[in-house]
Amino acid sequence: MRFFSTLVASVLGTFIALGVMVFFVVLMFVGLAASSNPEPPVLNNSTLVFRFEGALPEYVAVDPLAAALGEQASLDLTQFEDVMRRAAVDDRIDAVVIELERGGGGWASLERMHTALSAVKAAGKPVYAWGTGPILDESVFYLATAADSIFLPYETLVEFNGFASQMMYFGDALDRLDIEVTAIRQGTYKSAVETFTQDGPSAASREQTQALLTSRRERFVEAVAAGRSLDATTIDQALRNGDIVTGEAAGELGLIDEVIYAKTFWDRVAARTGREESGVRVLQASSYQNVSERGLNLPERNPDERIAIVYVEGAIQAGSTDQETDPFATSGDATGSETFLRAMAQAREDDRVKAIVVRVNSPGGTVHAAEAMWKSIQDAREEKPVVISFGDVAASGGYWIATAGDAIVASPHTITGSIGVFSMMINVSEALDNRLGIDLHEEASDPHAGMWSGTRALTAEEQQWLAAQGDVTYQRFLKRVADARGMTISDADQVAQGRVWSGEDALSRGLVDVLGGLDTAVNMAGVRAGIDASSATIVRLPKKKTLLEALSSRMEGASAQLAQLGRSPERIAVDEGLQTLAAIRSHHGRPMARMPYTPIIR
Repeated sequence: MRFFSTLVASVLGTFIALGVMVFFVVLMFVGLAASSNPEPPVLNNSTLVFRFEGALPEYVAVDPLAAALGEQASLDLTQFEDVMRRAAVDDRIDAVVIELERGGGGWASLERMHTALSAVKAAGKPVYAWGTGPILDESVFYLATAADSIFLPYETLVEFNGFASQMMYFGDALDRLDIEVTAIRQGTYKSAVETFTQDGPSAASREQTQALLTSRRERFVEAVAAGRSLDATTIDQALRNGDIVTGEAAGELGLIDEVIYAKTFWDRVAARTGREESGVRVLQASSYQNVSERGLNLPERNPDERIAIVYVEGAIQAGSTDQETDPFATSGDATGSETFLRAMAQAREDDRVKAIVVRVNSPGGTVHAAEAMWKSIQDAREEKPVVISFGDVAASGGYWIATAGDAIVASPHTITGSIGVFSMMINVSEALDNRLGIDLHEEASDPHAGMWSGTRALTAEEQQWLAAQGDVTYQRFLKRVADARGMTISDADQVAQGRVWSGEDALSRGLVDVLGGLDTAVNMAGVRAGIDASSATIVRLPKKKTLLEALSSRMEGASAQLAQLGRSPERIAVDEGLQTLAAIRSHHGRPMARMPYTPIIR
């Protein structure tokens, strides 16, 4: 019977493999056809429309195949900035409409979008914000303040009640499950471990979280007051009241211009662009990104003078991370040190690259991976300028690697700092015994051979050893900060202690050099290299795979998975369990320079 089941699985796998191959071949031809399409025409009196449906990623591949299949409907942050930069000078674009569907994304990313839209407005072109979702929260409203006018449809609500941050604490739950967590931290504010050891935040944790909330609120009030020509005290009181829930109420306070129906809105846009009779001539931003800069009175890009942007997205870990260059993967999952080193070497060895910008959007990760990345930045810095640019979060290991650069640029909204170290160990022996009746017995050649197993408690001596290891790593971290920022070790320790800061607060404490976005860092890199950044060719690394390339690279993986169809469910479960256990054990006791979570402020 087993023979027949294996035979059927093999035959089925063969047919599926053939089907997958045919599918890939079809996609290849579609991709080739799509890549040969000419750029879309741009007619006079066009209105550029961008639909904001949540966070934009830092970096995605320009993929003609995905566009042909309708899969690449949005842009990444740099593409959005490029689109708005062209629209500001393109005589064929008469207005810009940003449709606000829902909020999301980090506030440093939102600030980049806000700045790009403000530049279009400053160029004399009307920018309209049109709410299309059921509710506008503070993040969406912040983006809307870059527009000349804000319109909402009837029944759209406005959330205007301030900011809050929530964290879950598992200490009590783990106690009930008889799971012991040993956590060692260097830094009073390194509150990451509290998530697993306590049932609530410490005073230090509450202090730094409240500081982030205060900074976020102050910047928000400033932006709304400036964008809507209102007094800051009016905004402050509205947030305190927290009772603005309808568009009409928001209109009475001057937060929006008017509540109207969709047809009325588009009629007004048409009138502004001189197309009352024919209606709005809509041009989607995702299509406009393929329009050439030729003829737009923009500086020509010099192919022999380049600035490379090397991205660090997500957790920092050792090895090569294919998902970092895979459009199928969740944005910002991880950056592997080997992937980053290859990208830095490519930028360093290319004589046409005159300067490098390292874009950091990471909560940190393993120390040895961060140190390897730090060294690669140091090596590149010996040959050409390296400027560090912070995104939504650049903390712990993300700040560690930043200390290797010539200068650091942060957004006021960046979450940074967290200069500290922690390590954790779990002990599940009591949980196995009390809940599953599994008794563990250990034989070892030496007293400490089983300390990483996770199935026994650490001895006092072992805890002291982990603490000493963490102290060494923390002191090295402080030395990196002190050397980079012109501080003494004592001064660095005062602003470290594992505390997170807003970019604005980090500037006042000497942890960053200037506030600004990625464009600020690129311009600074150009100045340091003696070239005009506005005419330099921008190279983005590591190179992202297009959808077609990713599909091709997955053929081998798909074939391997099909070959495993004959595995029993029990075997699959065992294999997956072993992989998970290996992943957990691989980080036992290792010093970590990272935030295990990014504070989500809403």
